[in-house]
Parts: sequence; structure tokens; C-alpha cells
Amino acid sequence: MSVNYQSIAGKQLSNSLWGADRILRAGQTGKRRKEFTEEYYAQFVSDRSQLGNLYRDHSLLTFDSSQFQGAKNIIEKLVSLPLNIEHRISDIYAQPSSLDIGSILVMVSGAIVIDEQEPQVYSQVFHLMPEGGSYYIFNDLFQLNYS
Repeated sequence: MSVNYQSIAGKQLSNSLWGADRILRAGQTGKRRKEFTEEYYAQFVSDRSQLGNLYRDHSLLTFDSSQFQGAKNIIEKLVSLPLNIEHRISDIYAQPSSLDIGSILVMVSGAIVIDEQEPQVYSQVFHLMPEGGSYYIFNDLFQLNYS
């Protein structure tokens, strides 16, 4: 599956990842994983600096072998990446990671194209944590899968 950014790239994410009307419930993870992924990658393409509202000071990004903690450091890393990046999503999986607190794991795999070079296989995992009727990204793990 390839995300059509032309149809969703202009869409702005809310100040928090999911408002009260979009709470991820165990029975809705299939529908919501697609919504979350489309919105995240559309914002990544249109203006990565605006992704900061999805992270907190204790959030952690592992990008290949480097780690970045806190919204400011994570966004600095994301903004430093090449401008022309296309995500070609193959699979999206999601499941509750804790029924007690309602956190969600979202795993994305596919190919990433940087500056029109050959596609590289990647995987990315988001650990979404509930916060006041919405969710934020607690952990973000991104890995290029070298062959």
C-alpha cells in the first residue's frame, strides 16, 4: 500500500495525537492504525517540525542505532533528514500493549525512497500512550533493513 500524500498532506494533526472522539479501543485498532499512519507520514512530508506535538519530554526515538530523547531532540533529528522522502507502506499492524492503561503498539513496514534513489526496506514501531483522552508517541523505533 502506498499512501497518497496529495489527498491528505494538507491535513493538520490536532494538538494531541487523538482527540476524545478518536480514542483507540481494542476493537478499533485496525481502522485507527491506518488513520494514525496516514496522518503521521503526511505530516512528516508536509512539515516535520509540526510532529513535535505528538511527542513528550520523556519520549524516545531510536533511529537506526542512535537514540534521541524529548520532543525537541526528536524533532531536530527528523527535520535534519533529507527533504524528499517517500514512504511506501506495505503493512501496518496494531494491537493493545496494555489493557490496564490502554497503550497501543503500531508497527509499519515498507520501503522508503530518499531523493529518488533506490527504495530501501524499513520498519517503524510506535508505542502510543494515553494522556487525558488522547494519545502521544512514547516510543518511536525506526530501522532501515539493510540486505
